[in-house]
Amino acid sequence: MANSAKRVRLFASQGGSTLTEVLVTIGIVTGLMGVGVLSLSRGYLTLATAKQNLVNDLRRARMQATLKGAHYRFESSGNVYTISRLADSDGDGQWEVDQNSSAKVVELPVGFSVAAASESGGGYYAEFDSRGLLVPGDDGSLGIISVVLRDDKGQLERLHIWPSGQVEPTSAGTTQVS
Repeated sequence: MANSAKRVRLFASQGGSTLTEVLVTIGIVTGLMGVGVLSLSRGYLTLATAKQNLVNDLRRARMQATLKGAHYRFESSGNVYTISRLADSDGDGQWEVDQNSSAKVVELPVGFSVAAASESGGGYYAEFDSRGLLVPGDDGSLGIISVVLRDDKGQLERLHIWPSGQVEPTSAGTTQVS
């Protein structure tokens, strides 16, 4: 009988976890794992996602041009594209980068590239005027501007900017180039 009393006292003195404590711990661990997975997946950018981000940035620039009565310019070089607000500070009709406004610079992952060209073959930029329309290029031509995103696997995504300022992603999807 004495042994059984010791055994009961032994188990009673050992602390255990309640069901509530276990469930709370599991909930916290699950939440932390979810945050970790989300932060890892944000670092991964697909070509289709990069295209959609660019379409959104171009549409936002066109909208800002009409709302603020200013010009906005899209330029690309390598794996970087820039959207800048322009100003005609001296009233001569020449729009230059507004020094009082910060440009949006987007750097695509290594292996990605973005390039723009007009129908006439000139220019690596697109400029929206205060009405949201495309401004004629340096050569005076006004045509469709094609923007091509490419990854290091040779896949392409295309979009077009029409003279009306409309930004249209092509529906062909990703194409493979050999």
